[in-house]
Amino acid sequence: METTLNILVILATLMLFGLGIMSMCAPRRMVANFAIEPVGTAGLSTIRSVIGGLFLASVALLVIGLTTG
Repeated sequence: METTLNILVILATLMLFGLGIMSMCAPRRMVANFAIEPVGTAGLSTIRSVIGGLFLASVALLVIGLTTG
């Protein structure tokens, strides 16, 4: 049972990592996923920092949880 849960956490981690990298590298593609409208460069920077940072921080916490048991 523990192995199954670890696999599910790994899958969630991979999906969040993909979303985080996509938010950082291509924020315009993330606009449609979250139904938000960035206003200018500041809006795109907000997508990078807030959404991308949230996803990548979540990935970091999941990896720490997986490695420490």
